[in-house]
Amino acid sequence: MKLCKTLLLTLLAGLAVLTGTTASPAAAFFARDFSNDTLATAPEQNKYNSSDELFKDNRAGLFSDSITGQLSDSIAGQFDNSKDETFDESRAGQFVRHITADLLTGTGGSTLRLSLTLGYQYTDRFSAGIGTGYAFYYDPVDLVPVYLDLMYLLGHGSNTAFLQLKTGHSYSVVLSNEINSERHRGGFFFQPAVGVRIGGLSLSVGFSLDHASREQVGFFGQVIREKISFRRAQMGIGFHF
Repeated sequence: MKLCKTLLLTLLAGLAVLTGTTASPAAAFFARDFSNDTLATAPEQNKYNSSDELFKDNRAGLFSDSITGQLSDSIAGQFDNSKDETFDESRAGQFVRHITADLLTGTGGSTLRLSLTLGYQYTDRFSAGIGTGYAFYYDPVDLVPVYLDLMYLLGHGSNTAFLQLKTGHSYSVVLSNEINSERHRGGFFFQPAVGVRIGGLSLSVGFSLDHASREQVGFFGQVIREKISFRRAQMGIGFHF
């Protein structure tokens, strides 16, 4: 490069001598020393290189923070899920027992029914069992229901609302000899309810339907058949263990 520049300057100088003119602006441009320009741009290049390295470092830092955050969220989510699964397992797969006292009231009067249910907790919310009890109707028979008890919890934890259904068959019982009944029998039993559980205590309200029938001999020897339906509002308190 230097050799070419020297030859070019010599050629321009010779032309100037022959023509009697001074060096042209082009010669002055080519005679310029570019070494200083090269040195002057080196710091700028270093500055650009430093900026690129800083950008790369920042980008690497952001990427590292993003990966760390995602891993933290994933671990936290797995921990929460594991707690929920542990809670579900602690409730499901256990036998359950309910003791309930129901106040049955309606236009025909009020009475008390005591019942016991033995069941199984199939999932965290659903349980099913069988139960029996005794209803003190005295009108003219008492009833002993044998039923299927289905319960569904509407939330998690020990304090939650629930839906309940008891349905089955009631058997009639006559304890007084003063009642002139040759034959008597029970019938269909049905009781839907809603309630709330507070720890091992439950409170419920619902509707109770009991059917029964009896036969008695009239004064002239005829058989009198009577169907009895007990339709009552139900308010209950129960204990779960």
